[in-house]
Amino acid sequence: MMKLLITKLLIRRYVRMGLAGGTLILAVAACSTGFAYERYNDGCVDCHGAFDGATSTKGSIFPLGSKHEMHRHDDYMKTDCDLCHTNGDGRDPYTGSSNGTGNNTGFGCVGCHVELGLRAHHEGNGIECHGSEGPPPVESLKPPYYGTVDTRADNSCNDLLVSNTNENWTVGDFLGLDNDGDNLYDLADFDCGPAYQISALAIEGGNVRITWNSVGGRRDMLQSAPSLEESFTDVGSALDIAGVGVVSTNAVEVGGVTASNRFYRIRYAPAP
Repeated sequence: MMKLLITKLLIRRYVRMGLAGGTLILAVAACSTGFAYERYNDGCVDCHGAFDGATSTKGSIFPLGSKHEMHRHDDYMKTDCDLCHTNGDGRDPYTGSSNGTGNNTGFGCVGCHVELGLRAHHEGNGIECHGSEGPPPVESLKPPYYGTVDTRADNSCNDLLVSNTNENWTVGDFLGLDNDGDNLYDLADFDCGPAYQISALAIEGGNVRITWNSVGGRRDMLQSAPSLEESFTDVGSALDIAGVGVVSTNAVEVGGVTASNRFYRIRYAPAP
């Protein structure tokens, strides 16, 4: 009789350098220092549209049809105007700098949109390097303005599927920000969400179905090996996990029962 053995893949992801499914990932930005744009209208507007408009590169729907109203309206983020605006700026938001210089009110936009993470996110998606060196802080670390009296924005892990709280300010979804720039949002980011855990398996004829807990927004790959001393290999294709929050998913290894021993694990498999 076939003997089925299950292993758990426990993944700890580290910013810019981490171990994911036995693969070392190293991605360090190497650009000149200096912020991309001093003001939103200097260049951000070209892709993201007017700050008082509804344009979104990711299809987000903003309350009252306006990014500005989402940020400042009393029914939403209720952010103090002085966090992003300075005297005589013509209502053009100050993008800011992590050292707080050049602005008499503090960090500007990067008080919530983490500077190094914002740049890493753009660079990781093929946008021209904004000129920054060094790794972003981990997703779970609150940006400077989060949890202060000047804004309702809070909890960068965004672990509650509730509107108008944490980072949930757009309409119709519960996604927050990619604070560390690795293209994983909220609980999908291993800094915030759980590691993979195999929860069940079932023999279906000559095949084996493996079920595990994941998080919406991840891209998972089932792997198998005949022993822990041998290399794990991918089984089938990677699965794009739909939805948000913790979910259960599964995959089948065709012909898996033919092996005398079988070990399984799950690895995170970002799109190439």
